[in-house]
Amino acid sequence: MYLIHRYILFLRVNYGSVLINGNSLLRRVTAPNSRVAQLLAKHPTDDPLIEDLYLWSLCRRPTAKEIEVAKLHVQSYGTDRTSAIQDLMWAIFNSRDIVLVH
Repeated sequence: MYLIHRYILFLRVNYGSVLINGNSLLRRVTAPNSRVAQLLAKHPTDDPLIEDLYLWSLCRRPTAKEIEVAKLHVQSYGTDRTSAIQDLMWAIFNSRDIVLVH
C-alpha cells in the first residue's frame, strides 16, 4: 500500500510540473487551430467565451467570482483578446481544480 501512495504522489508532482512548465501544453494553447482560437472565433463577447472555456476545461460553469476575475483579466489586455484568453486558459490548466481532478 505504501508503494501505491508513493507512486500516486509521484504522478501528481510530475503532472503539476508538466502543467507549469510544459511546452507541449503551451503549443496546444497558442496554436492557430487551438481550442482557444476556436472559442475566440465563435464568441465575439466575453461572457459566453469565458463560460465555454470553463465548460471545456473543467466541465463546469464558472462561479460569479471567476467570471468577474476573468472579465477584468481580459479587459486588462485591451485589444489583445487572444493573449488574454490564452493566459486565462493557461491559468485554468494550472488551477487546483485540474491538479486535484485530473
